[in-house]
Amino acid sequence: MFLFFLFRKNCWENHFGREMYKLYMFDFIASICITLLFDLPTKFLKETCPSCWLVRLSGKQRFLIPFNVLDLVYNQTVLWVGVFYCPLLPFLGLVKLVLAFYFKKFKVLRCCVPEERMFRASSSAVLFHFMLLLGLFMAVATLGLDLHIPKPSSCGPSEGSTRVLNVTGICVASLPGPAQFTLRYVASEAFVMPLIMAEILILSVLVILGRANRGNIEGLKKLLVMCSADKPFLVERCTLLLEDHAAAKERDSLNRSVGPPDPSTDLPTDPTAP
Repeated sequence: MFLFFLFRKNCWENHFGREMYKLYMFDFIASICITLLFDLPTKFLKETCPSCWLVRLSGKQRFLIPFNVLDLVYNQTVLWVGVFYCPLLPFLGLVKLVLAFYFKKFKVLRCCVPEERMFRASSSAVLFHFMLLLGLFMAVATLGLDLHIPKPSSCGPSEGSTRVLNVTGICVASLPGPAQFTLRYVASEAFVMPLIMAEILILSVLVILGRANRGNIEGLKKLLVMCSADKPFLVERCTLLLEDHAAAKERDSLNRSVGPPDPSTDLPTDPTAP
């Protein structure tokens, strides 16, 4: 699509940004329509007429986590590619993600049945990361090719410039003096190098904390195993103590029922007594 609009040479940046906006919004509208016009009526039909042939043909509705993750990767790729040509696309993406979350939640709770086995993220993590990295490469290639075009189109902010990057210098030169100084300082090595060092320090601290927490987790797992191994012994000891206590109580009750011995029967008899 990018190459198609690139060879048109007539306001192709505006047309390409418009198509990215259409792709992003069409995916959101399609997901809403599928939920409201297919998933929800199918659920109502299953509740009202479970023996219908259409219900048996459609089968059980499940929330497929891999397909939904790939849908998020697709939206992120479209956002990366089109953000340079449609600056309001990140705001629309934020609104879309918030609304899509509640629609997905409604779909899971109302229309889908629980999975029989738990989903393991490790089985598909490599595919998800590869697709996301591929989308990032596509966005970088698109932007890099656009920045190195010798003559941009006659529309947009780059109108009248030999390159797209020249517009940045013109916009910075039109700002007040303090704003120009701040932007030049942010773009200089004096700001970038401390920022990189601070990021490396923060990442190192987070990695060390993660390793320490992982060690604590392993220790707690071993302690949990030891506690679970001690449970049968403790239960056996408690059972023996309860049995001994019950036997002692039984002996006490038996002694109370018999009563104390009669002291008159224990007195010695006098042979001289009449």
